[in-house]
Amino acid sequence: MKKNIYTILIALIIPSISFSQSVEIGGFIGVSGYRGDLQYKSVDEGDQHLAYGLLGRYNFDDNLAVQAHFYKGNISGNDAGTTNTGRNLHFQSELKEYGVQAEYNFWTINEGFNDRFTAFGFAGLSVFQFRPEALVDNQWEDLHALGTEGQYQANSGKTAYNLTQIAIPVGIGAKYYAGEFTTIAFEAGIRKTFTDYLDDVSTNYPDLVELNESNPTAAAASMRANELIDVNKSLAGMSGTQRGNADAKDWYWFTGVTITMKLIDPYR
Repeated sequence: MKKNIYTILIALIIPSISFSQSVEIGGFIGVSGYRGDLQYKSVDEGDQHLAYGLLGRYNFDDNLAVQAHFYKGNISGNDAGTTNTGRNLHFQSELKEYGVQAEYNFWTINEGFNDRFTAFGFAGLSVFQFRPEALVDNQWEDLHALGTEGQYQANSGKTAYNLTQIAIPVGIGAKYYAGEFTTIAFEAGIRKTFTDYLDDVSTNYPDLVELNESNPTAAAASMRANELIDVNKSLAGMSGTQRGNADAKDWYWFTGVTITMKLIDPYR
């Protein structure tokens, strides 16, 4: 049965490769960032991080292509850079993305000097993994494991968020046909997510008194206002008050340059 399936797959793949315009592989390098409860600016220079990855592109014709990629970067945020400085929260997280996106070139790329550029747009689907952490008592702590909004408290009514999520990447870019086999492209893409926990901040403070009794580190990571000078808020008084904005989901983005080399080009 498996042999029959493999035979069918090979029979389908080989003709599609043979009659496609080209197949490319290459790399990506750029920056990553995020927007959410701990980051109100669209782009904050202090929270941009080096990102990189690998990609493959299948060109159906001069205009339509599909790209599969793996991108890796970091995201971070800090109340010190927002209007909500009294909350005093921060986070950082490694982020890995596995994505597929359709690309549409608005103009045809030819080999003539004046026809080597094209603009393009893209949209697709990605699966990403993240794990937010914060510095507590000079040690980086896994915020998901701590349950800073009471996810592991019996009567909280909350469940732990999933560290693997789905996103929708959309964006624009420009390509330069550098030669017979090389394409250089710049892309800027945002990712719409369906989670509000990229930064581990979403709803209300949990029962901080109970959390402090069961896990003092979790309570310290959840409510950090008392770390500020001349601030003294009781755990009981803060319990149940607003911590984040659950109505606004988080976003993240990758922006950078890709360089690809043609592997298959039967029309040339």
